[in-house]
Amino acid sequence: MDKDEEINLTNQEEVFRFRATITEEDTCTDADRLSVITCLRPVLDVELTKIGFPIVGKSQIIHEYEAASILNNGSVFIHTENHIHGQLLTGIESKLFYKYNAACREINDEATCAELLDNFCNGIASTAISFGQTNSGKTYSTMKLNNYITNNILKKETQISISFIEIRGEQVHDVLRTYFDESYKDEVLPVLEDSTGNVIIQGMLAHRIDDTETLRHIMEWCFKKRVSSPTDSNKNSSRSHAIVTFYTDTKTTLRLIDLAGSERYEDSNLHTKELIIQSKQINYSLGCLKECIRISTGKNKTFVPYRRTVLTRLLKDIFINDHHKVFFIAHISPLRSQLKHTLNTLEYGKYMMEVEDRLVKEKKTLKGPLSWNSHQLMKFIAELDEKYVDLAPYFSNLNGKTMALEWVGHITQRVIAAGYTEGDAHKIYQAYHELKNNFKM
Repeated sequence: MDKDEEINLTNQEEVFRFRATITEEDTCTDADRLSVITCLRPVLDVELTKIGFPIVGKSQIIHEYEAASILNNGSVFIHTENHIHGQLLTGIESKLFYKYNAACREINDEATCAELLDNFCNGIASTAISFGQTNSGKTYSTMKLNNYITNNILKKETQISISFIEIRGEQVHDVLRTYFDESYKDEVLPVLEDSTGNVIIQGMLAHRIDDTETLRHIMEWCFKKRVSSPTDSNKNSSRSHAIVTFYTDTKTTLRLIDLAGSERYEDSNLHTKELIIQSKQINYSLGCLKECIRISTGKNKTFVPYRRTVLTRLLKDIFINDHHKVFFIAHISPLRSQLKHTLNTLEYGKYMMEVEDRLVKEKKTLKGPLSWNSHQLMKFIAELDEKYVDLAPYFSNLNGKTMALEWVGHITQRVIAAGYTEGDAHKIYQAYHELKNNFKM
């Protein structure tokens, strides 16, 4: 496709919405909405020479060794030293840390990759998030997912659109636009919310593509263009969060997110001032992401503080919607020197695995309108009055439970933004609450 045919979304009226209006197929059950996968990368060739030697910087003598392994049944084993009063006793002992639904050496093409693509083609919005410490294989997994999708997506969809952005600190940059325009000054893109609460990136380019070779070339170029810097753990460490998004004509989305690696304080001892600032920004945004997930999936759900960082604002739909399929891919290193990172990542992955069980149990306690998903709520509004058919999609980021908590003033803002009246807003608000209250009785 010629560069002149790109979709330019610089005008305010054409700002591309980051989340999409859902269709009837855009739902998935609570039982399969979240998947947690653990990836343990192999020991690298350059690391083999360190095995058996003392770990640099340790006050007590601790030797480097392969401290994590995965069994065929999905169990993650952590091998630890046996100490008494700081003295190493009889070598290394092993213990079962946790049994994961899916633990592997690397992402499986026929499992995660295929499921992501099938969801996308069937109208289910999906997001794959790669997280973990720096130098744990996150970018490798994201590119593996991307390569599979790139090579197969146009076999199922005749035409798609793509975008590629990266978040540096708290600034959004359009990597894709620099591919098409060499004179582009790499401007910071504003992140806004419209009157209905949808998050938008003003000026982001979404490029329409209809052939695999062009798509493959663009993706390879964009991944190489990402900002990186050498660190103690990784000579080519990504210093930004990358978000690749595929769109269908119906605006169903498939997102691949490669988070920048987390770092502990002791990992930054030799960092420059600039790298220290970057590390603080990265760790803060990752901490806010965990906090938003914790609150949005907790037993006593309260307001989710997604506005604290750009990353969590762009992932708002994951926290408040029930129709989105999410894959959390936890990446861990096999080395003893990275064991603290590994344990933190595994603990977080364990928590995420317990989240879905709690959500399913909570769902069973909700009755009537409170148990509705996004599609059921929109169907209720559309059937309330035939003139509300075009209004219903403006409620696509709410479900039955969040609708019950919504203030009437916020409902009015949505309705007026869609071109309807305040009277229509009160009619919808009252009809929903009447049905909810009558169901309780």
